[in-house]
Amino acid sequence: MENALRHANACRELLEDGELADALEYCRTQRIDPPPCSITTESVGADRQRTVASNLLLDLGRWRKRRRMLKAREQAMLSVREGFPEL
Repeated sequence: MENALRHANACRELLEDGELADALEYCRTQRIDPPPCSITTESVGADRQRTVASNLLLDLGRWRKRRRMLKAREQAMLSVREGFPEL
């Protein structure tokens, strides 16, 4: 939960400064796929997509789930590496 809160707060700070692109990049630096979002497109649909993406960046449940998924992937990759030594 602490990590989820820390990541959501980091995104909140960026979003409060109007930095949606930086918040999306923050996700990538955490090895989490950011929510789909167009930064430059101007339309009602794109505006809605940016609003949804912003809300997802602040969602603790989403951060917890994505971090759990990342940890599971990393553990699976480690198991594969340990089971298949380099040639």
